[in-house]
Amino acid sequence: MNKKDLPKRKRIRLIDFDYSETGYYYLTICTKEKQKTLSKIVGVGFPDDPKVELIEIGKTVENAIKFIDETNQFVNIETYCIMPNHIHLIVFINNESANGSSGKPTPTNAILSKVVSSLKRYTNRKTNKKLWQRSFYEHVIRNEKSLIEISEYIHNNPAVWESDSLFC
Repeated sequence: MNKKDLPKRKRIRLIDFDYSETGYYYLTICTKEKQKTLSKIVGVGFPDDPKVELIEIGKTVENAIKFIDETNQFVNIETYCIMPNHIHLIVFINNESANGSSGKPTPTNAILSKVVSSLKRYTNRKTNKKLWQRSFYEHVIRNEKSLIEISEYIHNNPAVWESDSLFC
């Protein structure tokens, strides 16, 4: 197979965006083959509000998220939701405190990739499984309105699980 026969990967980074800036980022990470291995959605239907009930692997994922949030001074996990086959996170990168000894800012996309890869490595090692798809979805949150909308989407995601594009 030669290079022209390989599928083209979508560009996931913004061309004109300065990834060395401090800011908020929305991430979605899917399980391998979208297997429902992280949680269950319970309480669907009136009068119950749907809620996420973590299964064992989901608890391991939550521990990894909390560990990343607590141990990285330049990374804050603002909100997250562990759905059956994917996770949503809003990550705040404070790149001013992430600068190396050279004083040069660390590219935020490198920080985001490290956050995702450490979460994946930790959970794969703890569960002795390959849980995750290769890549992840990332969206730069550019203003407060967008931050509020995405936060609400994450919070309400369990309620709309059956109509979610990742429900399969």
